[in-house]
Amino acid sequence: MDRGFKILRTTIASRQEFTVRDGYQETHAIFYLKEGSFRIEIDGVTEEIRAGDCVILPNDVRFRRNVVSPIVFGYIKFARIPGAEPALPLPHGKICFKDRARFLSTIAAMEAFIDRTDAL
Repeated sequence: MDRGFKILRTTIASRQEFTVRDGYQETHAIFYLKEGSFRIEIDGVTEEIRAGDCVILPNDVRFRRNVVSPIVFGYIKFARIPGAEPALPLPHGKICFKDRARFLSTIAAMEAFIDRTDAL
């Protein structure tokens, strides 16, 4: 079943400050914050993102952001599959998962595969 999006890249990164603090993402992105905090403004709403929070930034939504305390985060870049329509509209900004334990389990599995170089 086609969900409308494909994952392009996953990584774990750390920053003292974002390289792009005002603008647009080049692709859709999910940020899962593991450590630290940052502020983000989307559509005139400013929120502080702390460890354990998650943010979705579509590539067509302008944002402003700055690091409050040094951050470590999981980053998933993804793109819309041409011709495929997702079942639901893509949310943006800070999001909360109904099944947080499942989300955290998925993030842990993703982290285990990020640096693998074998065929698996």
